[in-house]
Amino acid sequence: MKKMIVAALFAVTLTTSSFAANVNEVSTVVMNSFIRTYGDLNDVKWTIGSTFIKASFVSENQKNEAFFDFDGKEIATSKPFSFDKLPANALRKITAKYPFPPYKLKECIEFIDADSDKNYFISLELETAEKVILKVSPMGSVNVFKVEKL
Repeated sequence: MKKMIVAALFAVTLTTSSFAANVNEVSTVVMNSFIRTYGDLNDVKWTIGSTFIKASFVSENQKNEAFFDFDGKEIATSKPFSFDKLPANALRKITAKYPFPPYKLKECIEFIDADSDKNYFISLELETAEKVILKVSPMGSVNVFKVEKL
């Protein structure tokens, strides 16, 4: 179940299947949980999904996302990550199997769930209108997370 929730959270991170929420639509419990953890930040963008609420914000000049359940418990965070800082063995595997061109790096993020399990997700686009999302572990294993036509 936990893996399904993490997969859903990550999918929303890279796509726009949820809808933007007005701050007034986000519960006080979730807002207070966010403020306790991150402070009273300006320009927080809220997105409500079917099983979570996402806060997108900038802190220390870094784009971040925090995911909460409807009871205000933080369930994951994500932020951009530098592709060249991935484990060396993962970089070798990715660049060998998905060379540039024809693949273009679109996004690389660090995703940390509530259990502090860290993974990296890399979004690559193929010139023939295909998107490949790879999941990379901190130890450097690389797995295809999702493939979709654009």
